[in-house]
Amino acid sequence: MRSALAASLALSLAAAAASGADVVVRPSPETVHFGGWSARYPAVAEVNSGDVVHLWTVSGEPGGIPMDEWDVPRELRSIWAKRCGAEDGTQPGCLDRTHCPVPNCGAPGPHVMTGPVAVHGAEPGDVLKVEILTADPWVDWGWNAIRRGKGALGNLPEFDEPGTIVMPIDLAKRTARMPWGIAAKEGDGAKAEPSETTNGESQSREHGVEFPLNCFFGQMGVAPAPNLGEISSIQPGPHGGNLDNKDLAPGSVVYFKVNVPGAMFSAGDGHGAQGDGEFCVTALETSMHGRFRLTVLKAAASGAEMGAERGVAERGADEGSSTLASSTERSMFHPRSALTTPRATTRSHLVTMAFHESLDVAERDALLDMVRWLHAIVQSAAGSVTETQLYRAASLVADMRVTQVVNVKKGIHLRFPKAVLEGFVAGTSYETRYPNRSNNPNEAEDEAVGCEGLGFGSEGLDAEKLLAEIDAEKARVEKEIASVGAEIDEIARLLATAELGLTAAMEQEENSEMRRSRDRTREGADGDGADSSGGAKVNDDEHENDCGETPDEETVLKYFAEKGRKFVDMNADLVTQLADIERRVYEEAVAFMEDEATEEEKEEAKEWLAARRGEREDEGSNPAGGETDEDEEVVFAQGREAKERDEEKRKEQAAAAAAAEDERRRAEEAEEAERRETEEAAEAERREAEAAEAERRRAEEEEEARRKAEEEEAARRKAQEEEAARRKAEEEEAAEAARLKAEEEQEARRKAEEEEAARLKAEEEEATRRKAEEEEEAARRDAEERARLAEEKEAIRILEEEAAKRAKRREEARAREEAAAAEAAEAERARRREEDRVRQEAAEKKKEENEQEETEKKEENEQ
Repeated sequence: MRSALAASLALSLAAAAASGADVVVRPSPETVHFGGWSARYPAVAEVNSGDVVHLWTVSGEPGGIPMDEWDVPRELRSIWAKRCGAEDGTQPGCLDRTHCPVPNCGAPGPHVMTGPVAVHGAEPGDVLKVEILTADPWVDWGWNAIRRGKGALGNLPEFDEPGTIVMPIDLAKRTARMPWGIAAKEGDGAKAEPSETTNGESQSREHGVEFPLNCFFGQMGVAPAPNLGEISSIQPGPHGGNLDNKDLAPGSVVYFKVNVPGAMFSAGDGHGAQGDGEFCVTALETSMHGRFRLTVLKAAASGAEMGAERGVAERGADEGSSTLASSTERSMFHPRSALTTPRATTRSHLVTMAFHESLDVAERDALLDMVRWLHAIVQSAAGSVTETQLYRAASLVADMRVTQVVNVKKGIHLRFPKAVLEGFVAGTSYETRYPNRSNNPNEAEDEAVGCEGLGFGSEGLDAEKLLAEIDAEKARVEKEIASVGAEIDEIARLLATAELGLTAAMEQEENSEMRRSRDRTREGADGDGADSSGGAKVNDDEHENDCGETPDEETVLKYFAEKGRKFVDMNADLVTQLADIERRVYEEAVAFMEDEATEEEKEEAKEWLAARRGEREDEGSNPAGGETDEDEEVVFAQGREAKERDEEKRKEQAAAAAAAEDERRRAEEAEEAERRETEEAAEAERREAEAAEAERRRAEEEEEARRKAEEEEAARRKAQEEEAARRKAEEEEAAEAARLKAEEEQEARRKAEEEEAARLKAEEEEATRRKAEEEEEAARRDAEERARLAEEKEAIRILEEEAAKRAKRREEARAREEAAAAEAAEAERARRREEDRVRQEAAEKKKEENEQEETEKKEENEQ
């Protein structure tokens, strides 16, 4: 497990170095914010628009992770030590971690976010485009917790047992294991290593059910508006925050409205896996490393581009995707669909998100935002589809999903397929928009997201990059084909040179043989006269030294046969090399066409290649077995004829291809001219209609912008008033609590003084014991009061409308307590008066008895 962790970390660092990112932020007490989102958090780093930032995040349940069994990162321990008071996250005074209260470590929420990172040039009103490039766990464990009274089934007693489960993660396989289920069979190599969880359940690193990871960041966002103060990390909102949307995996893009200078982006709450709904409050929470490209979109720039790019969608299917992307970004600033709540795009869908305590309200908001967003995109691309028509389209092809039901404000996200939108924007055909779609209508079409297949260094599907890689591959193949052509020319040259060399050698041998025959004939005719000539003798000796003994006919034939075999072998080798080169070229060409060629074209290419192989094998069989001069001549003739046939065939194919290309170009030019004439006429009519429509839209947009500005100003004022009212209520509650505490202390002192003066020594001891009990009870009530006030303060932030009701209930409770205290005090005073009366009566009676005794004694003495 640790080796997998080391490999994963090394791969991540290598990807970071290769990416050229200029900022890496690791978690520490100084580089994270704990439990909330606020505009007052200072930036921990700054990047330029378009830069890539690496964020390392941590996650763990304070007090819920067995430190002796799991490798808790030192970064997380240092954060816990500073914020919670202990390295394991337990709060001071918590005697038993299995029954500790849900820790918040002094923060409004439990999440740890790395950041914020400021983006240079971002200003309020801009849009921050966040491209999620990678999301990878960097520890080999994750955790899942159930909180008391929380979750989709938290109000049922059988699901109300709190506790934390730690699950092992296999970083190499990209899987995790639920530590329950059927144990592994003996002999499977599984070894149980039980671990005790915070609710007493037994778990194992090896036993249980394994499932794939689906990695994404649950928390992503920018700083909220300054007038909102600090927002709990539990609730999502317009700033982002606890989105918990599993569609926001690597390859997706999220858009946030900028509220403060620099945008201030943060991320955290890594999820190794989560289902839609996140029912038991938590997912597979884990520490993750992510790479994000942060780009600022300016309203002014998008507006300037809007008019310049109208009509781009009509240029064809090749530009459909780029047109859709630019229209999507411009639409963020459209007056009727301006970005207020985060939106996203995945590889195949547009996504809108909405959050509310009611799912009905959230689904309405998500659907309305999607319809208006689609309408703005189509408008910016010169389309004419109405909002009502897009509402119908959403009912036909869009999917609505419940993101989560546990973050106070529940989440809904709506997914609309890009392929359908491209039809509205670019007018592309069904085959172009669905190139790989199966004819089976029941086949699942959902895209794969998460860790599987994405890994380190993945930046998602980049169409421009993919096209550039295809062009580079085409250039490489063309270069290799040219190189092969040069090799073929070189082989042909070598063949010609070898043929000429053999012919010259044969002619030289024939001339030598003819000279030797003439010499022998001359020597026979001269006889002894040749012997008496010293000069002739010397020449003869020299000839014998040069040529040796005169060869016979058998030797000459053997010599030529050996020469012929050497040439045949060389020729066969060259032919084999040529066949191998042809095979390699055409196999690479077939492999390159694999995604584009039809099945018939592939089979045709394979048959042609097989035929070429057969021709080469036939051509190489005869030369290899050549034995005589006649066989060699046949082989040479066959080689020349094959080469001439190939050359003629190649020329014919080139001529036919050139003729077909000329014919195709002429047809395309004629079609293009006709299309342009039609388009120009239609364009003229469309422009006239657009001019009138643009004027009408401009007036509507100005009115809508004015109305929206008024609504925003009213909302801002209302938020300020609510914030002021909330603060005033908190101050009044604090003052009232201080007053009540002072009154209680004064009353206790007064009671103590009265009891000290009135009671006897025995009663004083009883009063002391009673006072201690009362002080202990007061301390308990005070602790309960503080806890209740803390809960009420958090509830006030979440549900402000309940503040008045809770205040009324508190007043009634105080009145009842004061009435009960007054009744108790009155009863105590009555009891004391009764005791005093009894004591007084007893004293008087005793006095009378004493007086009577004295009288009796006096009478006795007198007698």
